[in-house]
Amino acid sequence: MLDTQLASWDGVQGSLPERRRAVLGIIASEPNGLPLFRVVQKIGWPVNCVSGRITELAKEGLIEDAGVRAVNPATGKSAVVWRVKRAAV
Repeated sequence: MLDTQLASWDGVQGSLPERRRAVLGIIASEPNGLPLFRVVQKIGWPVNCVSGRITELAKEGLIEDAGVRAVNPATGKSAVVWRVKRAAV
């Protein structure tokens, strides 16, 4: 990441509420993104606490659907993989 991108990232991170910032940080830690179930595993919060933050981040244009799906091993269902929106960083 370029120094200008890092400065922009710090600005975005600093303006978000704590829980949204935490979810965004976890999604950003994986270059290819993460599905909701993996974010829940990594952060250790109930799914309803994470899913709302993902919805908010997507509405704010900070994350986007990566265009791929991951199978949730617990349910066998397909899940959206979320990634940081390239223009947001």
